[in-house]
Amino acid sequence: MVFTTTGDFFIYLALVITSLRFSRPRALDILDQTLGAFRLGWRPVVAVMFPFGMAFGFNFDSLLAIIGGRFFAGGAIAPSVIRRAGPLVVAMILTAVVGAAVAADLGARKVRDEIDAMRVMGVNPYPRLVIPRILGTAIASPFLYFMGVAAAIIGGFILLVVVRSSNAGSFITGMKTLVQVRDVTIAASKSVLFGTITGAMACFFGLRATGGPTGVASRVRTSIIATVSIVFVVDYAITSLVYVQ
Repeated sequence: MVFTTTGDFFIYLALVITSLRFSRPRALDILDQTLGAFRLGWRPVVAVMFPFGMAFGFNFDSLLAIIGGRFFAGGAIAPSVIRRAGPLVVAMILTAVVGAAVAADLGARKVRDEIDAMRVMGVNPYPRLVIPRILGTAIASPFLYFMGVAAAIIGGFILLVVVRSSNAGSFITGMKTLVQVRDVTIAASKSVLFGTITGAMACFFGLRATGGPTGVASRVRTSIIATVSIVFVVDYAITSLVYVQ
């Protein structure tokens, strides 16, 4: 089962790449999918990342208070969220919200035989349905990442400065000291990669749906599980290569 699915996935990737050579997706379709992914994702991202930043701030403040280092609590939030937590959490939210919607949409089209009907009419479904969704998710992902990071930092700032009466100047100074442009660039690149993985996996499993609504729901669930697993592995590999000395 696993080997068959893996083989089918590589065939699917080959079809996507081949389709790009012979038939380019329309810019309007890509823009529509990008805006759709952003509209679906920004509320969950903000709703999750804001309290996530507050939780980070509380944990860092409590731990650093033991050694008398509360000054560094604010500065510790930003690199933690920007480097690791931000891209990873946003990718999981993107998978659960946008990826699930893409998989369900294509799965419903598949079980209604719309995909087969397009092929019968001589229309390649990949440039029209698959590639715009992959590119739309990839393009929307960094915007959602920056929005999520901003929400997390604001949440941490409110928790530390307003609730726990820390110094706002130390929060900003620590953030400027510990965060580098390189960190933001790497994290934004990771978010684009995670968005591409999310879109590609959602489309792949959506196109494999069979058996009516139950089959679609099963493929959506499988898509979420598989995407999250791959994102964790890719994130670990990139972090090991970039940050581990």
